[in-house]
Amino acid sequence: MWMLLLACSVGSPDPAPTDSKSAQIAAQAQTISDQAGAVANAARELEQMADPARERVAAGEDPSVHMQKMREKMAQIEALEAALQAEVEAFEAALVVGD
Repeated sequence: MWMLLLACSVGSPDPAPTDSKSAQIAAQAQTISDQAGAVANAARELEQMADPARERVAAGEDPSVHMQKMREKMAQIEALEAALQAEVEAFEAALVVGD
Protein backbone atom coordinates (compact mmCIF):
# COMPACT_ATOMS: atom_id res chain seq x y z
CA MET A 1 0.00 0.00 0.00
CA TRP A 2 2.80 2.39 0.88
CA MET A 3 4.46 1.74 -2.45
CA LEU A 4 1.27 2.74 -4.26
CA LEU A 5 1.03 5.97 -2.30
CA LEU A 6 4.70 6.65 -2.94
CA ALA A 7 4.28 5.97 -6.65
CA CYS A 8 1.34 8.36 -6.81
CA SER A 9 3.28 11.13 -5.08
CA VAL A 10 6.47 10.90 -7.15
CA GLY A 11 6.70 13.27 -10.07
CA SER A 12 5.83 16.81 -10.84
CA PRO A 13 2.45 18.13 -9.66
CA ASP A 14 2.47 20.62 -12.54
CA PRO A 15 0.53 20.05 -15.75
CA ALA A 16 2.34 18.37 -18.62
CA PRO A 17 4.48 20.66 -20.80
CA THR A 18 2.51 21.95 -23.78
CA ASP A 19 4.79 20.18 -26.25
CA SER A 20 4.48 16.78 -24.55
CA LYS A 21 2.48 13.84 -25.89
CA SER A 22 0.29 13.90 -22.76
CA ALA A 23 -0.59 17.55 -23.29
CA GLN A 24 -1.39 16.91 -26.94
CA ILE A 25 -3.68 14.00 -26.03
CA ALA A 26 -5.36 16.10 -23.36
CA ALA A 27 -5.95 18.92 -25.85
CA GLN A 28 -7.41 16.51 -28.38
CA ALA A 29 -9.66 15.00 -25.71
CA GLN A 30 -10.85 18.51 -24.82
CA THR A 31 -11.64 19.17 -28.49
CA ILE A 32 -13.69 15.97 -28.59
CA SER A 33 -15.49 17.02 -25.42
CA ASP A 34 -16.27 20.44 -26.90
CA GLN A 35 -17.60 18.85 -30.10
CA ALA A 36 -19.76 16.43 -28.12
CA GLY A 37 -21.16 19.38 -26.19
CA ALA A 38 -22.03 21.13 -29.45
CA VAL A 39 -23.90 18.03 -30.63
CA ALA A 40 -25.80 17.84 -27.34
CA ASN A 41 -26.67 21.55 -27.46
CA ALA A 42 -27.95 21.30 -31.03
CA ALA A 43 -30.05 18.27 -30.08
CA ARG A 44 -31.57 20.22 -27.18
CA GLU A 45 -32.34 23.10 -29.54
CA LEU A 46 -34.14 20.69 -31.87
CA GLU A 47 -36.10 19.27 -28.95
CA GLN A 48 -37.06 22.78 -27.84
CA MET A 49 -38.32 23.57 -31.33
CA ALA A 50 -40.86 20.73 -31.27
CA ASP A 51 -43.44 21.88 -28.73
CA PRO A 52 -43.82 25.46 -30.00
CA ALA A 53 -44.04 24.16 -33.57
CA ARG A 54 -46.69 21.65 -32.56
CA GLU A 55 -48.72 24.38 -30.87
CA ARG A 56 -48.45 26.71 -33.86
CA VAL A 57 -49.46 23.99 -36.29
CA ALA A 58 -52.43 23.12 -34.03
CA ALA A 59 -53.36 26.82 -34.18
CA GLY A 60 -53.45 26.64 -37.98
CA GLU A 61 -49.95 27.54 -39.15
CA ASP A 62 -48.41 25.78 -42.13
CA PRO A 63 -46.41 22.78 -40.83
CA SER A 64 -43.98 22.87 -43.76
CA VAL A 65 -42.26 26.00 -42.40
CA HIS A 66 -41.61 24.35 -39.06
CA MET A 67 -40.58 21.08 -40.67
CA GLN A 68 -38.04 22.91 -42.82
CA LYS A 69 -36.50 24.59 -39.76
CA MET A 70 -36.34 21.26 -37.97
CA ARG A 71 -34.78 19.54 -41.00
CA GLU A 72 -32.12 22.26 -41.13
CA LYS A 73 -31.37 21.73 -37.43
CA MET A 74 -31.20 17.96 -38.00
CA ALA A 75 -28.76 18.48 -40.87
CA GLN A 76 -26.63 20.65 -38.58
CA ILE A 77 -26.68 17.93 -35.91
CA GLU A 78 -25.69 15.29 -38.46
CA ALA A 79 -22.77 17.42 -39.66
CA LEU A 80 -21.61 18.03 -36.08
CA GLU A 81 -21.92 14.33 -35.30
CA ALA A 82 -19.93 13.36 -38.39
CA ALA A 83 -17.15 15.78 -37.43
CA LEU A 84 -17.18 14.40 -33.89
CA GLN A 85 -17.01 10.82 -35.15
CA ALA A 86 -14.06 11.67 -37.40
CA GLU A 87 -12.25 13.34 -34.50
CA VAL A 88 -12.85 10.32 -32.24
CA GLU A 89 -11.61 7.93 -34.94
CA ALA A 90 -8.47 10.04 -35.47
CA PHE A 91 -7.93 10.16 -31.70
CA GLU A 92 -8.28 6.38 -31.38
CA ALA A 93 -5.99 5.75 -34.37
CA ALA A 94 -3.29 7.94 -32.85
CA LEU A 95 -3.32 6.10 -29.53
CA VAL A 96 -0.59 3.54 -29.17
CA VAL A 97 -0.58 0.95 -26.40
CA GLY A 98 2.16 1.84 -23.95
CA ASP A 99 2.09 5.60 -24.52
